[in-house]
Amino acid sequence: MDVIIFGVGSTWKKEKNYLSKDMNIVGYMDNYANDSEIIRPGDLIKGGYSFDKILICVVFEHRFNMVNQLLDLGIPKEKIGFIEEFHKSYNYKTEIIDKGVIRINKNNIFIDCYNYLELMIATEVIVGNTYNYNTDEDYYVIDIGMNIGSASLFFAGQKNVKAVYGFEPGKYAYDRAISNFSLNPDIKNKIHPYNIALGKVDGTEEYFYHVGEDRAAGIKKVQENVLEELFDKLQTQTINIKQTSSFLENIIKKHNETAVLKMDCEGAEYGILEDLIESGMIDKIDVIMMEWHDGQAEYLKKLLKDSGFRFVLSNEYCVDFGKCYAWK
Repeated sequence: MDVIIFGVGSTWKKEKNYLSKDMNIVGYMDNYANDSEIIRPGDLIKGGYSFDKILICVVFEHRFNMVNQLLDLGIPKEKIGFIEEFHKSYNYKTEIIDKGVIRINKNNIFIDCYNYLELMIATEVIVGNTYNYNTDEDYYVIDIGMNIGSASLFFAGQKNVKAVYGFEPGKYAYDRAISNFSLNPDIKNKIHPYNIALGKVDGTEEYFYHVGEDRAAGIKKVQENVLEELFDKLQTQTINIKQTSSFLENIIKKHNETAVLKMDCEGAEYGILEDLIESGMIDKIDVIMMEWHDGQAEYLKKLLKDSGFRFVLSNEYCVDFGKCYAWK
């Protein structure tokens, strides 16, 4: 296959030694390189270059812009790809569905992403196995913070997962998750989605959310000290919160398999754990995989230790949040 590499910066320098021999590079293209041998995107069509595919080789943050740039130049989406297609170690593919939509495919699990953060998170979950619980025993999953469905689909794709219960309060993210589930008819019936939040007590709260090219479809609780001008860029939503232990009681009674709790819920994890502990339902949970937030690592350690869990915590980029894996 004759290909043009689009992006010859630091990502290309890191990846080029790991590419397979199944392609013939006929040119290099970049928006910023000064080398006369580097093609400028604007010269691609009038230069009469012959190629089967243009492979984008940049970090996630720039991929959507570069895809749109090529589509605007009239390049057919079938001729636009990503460097992963020819990487020796990667076992997944990405493809252009339309302007502003990139699809991940690993082991025939499909997820459509609408911005770079969604693409980065979905890749981390589906390809990077962030929530991989490596066991031969049967288990079921409670996915709190389902977002666009990446983790729920990852779990549903495991043969020994009997059911996934996904909770996502954000209507936009919930609808996106339902759409992604529809792309996966062979496993979508394993997933039971709920458009609600779980917390320590029943109630409602105001949350803000941002939907756009530069943000994932996440939500955060409205705080009094949030700058007023921030709300010009955000939308607010009143979400329904159900007490975790009460809502999960009937779900947990249905299963005698290992119970895995996955959480990525922007700080709500502490109230959820407090309720599970106070109700005694924490004893029904065998494994916890989560992101922790708000710099409360020490408090999280105490909650887990008091509940009989062993655990590993990591920090990502700063001390305010990170990953946690806990087990009994």
